[in-house]
Amino acid sequence: MSAGDIGLVMSAYFAGAAAGSVWSPGVIMAVGHIRAFAAFASMTSAVALVYALHISVSGWLVLRFLNDFCYAAMIVVVESWLNASTPSRSR
Repeated sequence: MSAGDIGLVMSAYFAGAAAGSVWSPGVIMAVGHIRAFAAFASMTSAVALVYALHISVSGWLVLRFLNDFCYAAMIVVVESWLNASTPSRSR
């Protein structure tokens, strides 16, 4: 594995974070906070288990993207859920 391959795999993590924070509000509006959080948490744990099955640069590139996509989406779900349930005077 070259340094360029390592860089690609590492950058996929942050690309997933950016994509997850942009696309997750649409999922939240479509299915709600509880279902969105459950789906993203389930996918995050499933992706973590698949790492051992795919030991290749391309496989880990996709897995790293999906891992942080779902992680960032979970953060957006929690933040928006708290923001929606907190009254304006308490912020």
